[in-house]
Amino acid sequence: MIITKNLLESVVLTTELSRLCIHESPACPLQVMVLVLAPNASYPMHYHKTRSEFYWILEGELEIALVEQNGLTTKAILSPSKNLGFLMDVGVHHSVKNKSDNLSCRFLEIRPGPFEPLDNVRL
Repeated sequence: MIITKNLLESVVLTTELSRLCIHESPACPLQVMVLVLAPNASYPMHYHKTRSEFYWILEGELEIALVEQNGLTTKAILSPSKNLGFLMDVGVHHSVKNKSDNLSCRFLEIRPGPFEPLDNVRL
């Protein structure tokens, strides 16, 4: 499948977080999604029991809050002009937030499949 700019831009915000699955089904061995966060929107702290995931920023600025093993929270900022991607290890507690007050944030999320809903644990 060719991923065109039009396809990436076709994801329209319907809520604070919108998602377009590029993979054909939840059973696919590779899950690729385009996510769009509304201005100031966030996805809450969570972790994945068995899967790592990779974020690649397309537009805007994405703030990733990470809870380290010592309990301290650190932040990583992704932007198309500086830090483009982030590999999230399995089990790391994290949340994501759009840093902008007025622009959407668009990014890719890539992780191994098949999709397993119980792998995502919200805190």
